[in-house]
Amino acid sequence: MNAQNALMKKYEILVSEWNTLSLVIAITLGFAMLSLSIGLAYSNSIVTAFGIAVMVALSVFEYQSRKIYIESRDYLEDEIFKTAGMKSPRIKEVITKGTIKRVK
Repeated sequence: MNAQNALMKKYEILVSEWNTLSLVIAITLGFAMLSLSIGLAYSNSIVTAFGIAVMVALSVFEYQSRKIYIESRDYLEDEIFKTAGMKSPRIKEVITKGTIKRVK
């Protein structure tokens, strides 16, 4: 039971970190869009280029971090289900999708 609690704690921390990272990326992307708009409104090519560069860099960073997050989340979910004694992939699918089916 201790191993399962430790895995659940790691899972909660992973989800919390991802939520924080997503929020920071969204806020930064919003400011980059604002700088792009200001650059276009005032015909300032430096600000426009900076806004585009920041948005591209953020997109690449989010893609890379999302890939790592999904791999880590899947690994932790597999370990949690193994320690709980659930070996069937169907049970994992039912739980992760939030669907409840009655088994006869």
